[in-house]
Amino acid sequence: MGRIPKTSRKEISFTKRTKIIDYYKFSYSISSIYQSFRLPCFIIRFIINRYKNEKNLDFKNKPRFGIILTLFSKNKKHFFRYITTYIKNTFFIFYSFSKSNKKLKYIIIKKILKIYSKTKKRPKKKS
Repeated sequence: MGRIPKTSRKEISFTKRTKIIDYYKFSYSISSIYQSFRLPCFIIRFIINRYKNEKNLDFKNKPRFGIILTLFSKNKKHFFRYITTYIKNTFFIFYSFSKSNKKLKYIIIKKILKIYSKTKKRPKKKS
């Protein structure tokens, strides 16, 4: 089980950011802004500080990129075949799977397993 995040990882919308700045312009305190929006104080402070420091402020969200897979489709299939044949191996052995002795990233391995619907990989007990 993964750790539960304290806050939601969603970005704040354009309208909320502009409203926070409007409240700040009308001399509301950070605590009163917090009570009306229920956002963490550090986020409100960050938005206000950004407003103070930048002259041409646009609240548009920048495009984000996910983690780029370093394995090609042929390598993914080979890796999946390797996982299914050596079932008793633990998850951490698959880090050093590549022939170039570069360790694969944990997230890349999880994505490959998710593609082939084998997300809950557990080693089988020896009998």
